[in-house]
Amino acid sequence: MPHNKNDGMSIQTLKKISEVIDNSIVKDLTINFHAGEPLMLPIDYYKKAIDVLGHRHKYVIQTNATLINQEWVNFFIEYNIGIGVSIDGPKEIHDAYRQSWNKKSTHALTERGMNLMLQNNLNFGCITVLTKEVLKNPKKVFTYLAQYTSNIAFNIFETVGNVKNDVDNEYNELYKSFYIELYEIYKKIKKNNLNIRIREFETLEQYISNANIHEIFRNQENKPLELVTIDLNGNINLFTPESAGSEFMIDNVKNISTFNDLLFNKKFIELYKKIFTGVKNCMNECSLYSICGGGAPGNKLSENDSLTSTATQYCNLSVKTLSDIYVKNYE
Repeated sequence: MPHNKNDGMSIQTLKKISEVIDNSIVKDLTINFHAGEPLMLPIDYYKKAIDVLGHRHKYVIQTNATLINQEWVNFFIEYNIGIGVSIDGPKEIHDAYRQSWNKKSTHALTERGMNLMLQNNLNFGCITVLTKEVLKNPKKVFTYLAQYTSNIAFNIFETVGNVKNDVDNEYNELYKSFYIELYEIYKKIKKNNLNIRIREFETLEQYISNANIHEIFRNQENKPLELVTIDLNGNINLFTPESAGSEFMIDNVKNISTFNDLLFNKKFIELYKKIFTGVKNCMNECSLYSICGGGAPGNKLSENDSLTSTATQYCNLSVKTLSDIYVKNYE
């Protein structure tokens, strides 16, 4: 549920979403408040939102942690909110990209928020964007993150919508070197039974262990109703949460009774014909389809200008390069 600095989703829209959820067959629903900085909205807003949506769901907030104080921590604990912190490692690496609007460092504020959560025994995960500065310092970044959390994830600096990355030949080589060194760290973690998770390797191992299961839809970003993104105004995107473009907006929540209604929407049907063709093309052309599952529509459209296309930069790095490193270094 994305929102911006000034406004939250209206109570009327939240009530309609709750109605649609109640009318749909939904199991183990996780609701993620994401995009922009969610903590710009007051705590009372989230209390009202959760009261409307229902306390039976799991809630997650992705934040840069700069605004976290004791009041926020108390709220997280009371409402059992899962927290993900966006941080790119030590100060000199983090601040290369994560600066405030007036170009000031945000690292000290993020650290303050993380330390406050730890002081209150509140666990959280960290997500780090793989900028070139991060890629040049795998051990330094990992060691820093492991001080704060046992749940670490890395996101490629990917091209989605109007957001362009800095992926070039240098980035590709740095990416390989980063994960070769990180995999050595991961092997030591497993050998010593340490309680530290690195999402990318755990996910890859899960996909490899299930590689013989014949399932066409293996990627939640191209599988209808796996990821449902609803913007401030109630517009619904069923594919690629980071892409807020009109290409993926299927309908508005005010027009439906259940999420299944979206599957009969004319725009969805036309859009998914192209997405499914792209998935089939991946299945026919790529030996790693059982791991990738056909790729993300947002990446295909942004990078290749075609939903029926196959390989993307994101795919080449996160699937092909990572799989190659894993296989060559597997013990």
